[in-house]
Amino acid sequence: MYSILTDHDVESFASMKRIVNAIERCFQEQINGTLVSPPRFRVEAEQGNLVFTAGAATGLEKVTGFRVYDTYENDAEGHQQLVCVFDSDTGVFKGVVIGNLIGAIRTGAIGGAAINAMARVDAKKSP
Repeated sequence: MYSILTDHDVESFASMKRIVNAIERCFQEQINGTLVSPPRFRVEAEQGNLVFTAGAATGLEKVTGFRVYDTYENDAEGHQQLVCVFDSDTGVFKGVVIGNLIGAIRTGAIGGAAINAMARVDAKKSP
């Protein structure tokens, strides 16, 4: 069975703490040599591009997937990113996230993971 999620679903259950933790696990996969992260590539069209990023975590996480978004510079409604996820052991499709929120949350979570990694051990959260 697979899931189809939207920005509304992501907003409902994806706390920043949870996403930062997922990014930290991804960084650990990189450290362990179990992260595959090839360069992004573009499908160039006259009016804009489709940009693909792909990767796989083959250690503890066991996920493979890709993200695709467009760089068309028009004001047309309906621009969406797609994030597709598969089981990296079996290749079974696990789900898709449709929307733009996931990209923004991912970017913020990378910063949060970096702050966690660089913070002093005795650092405290401000109220």
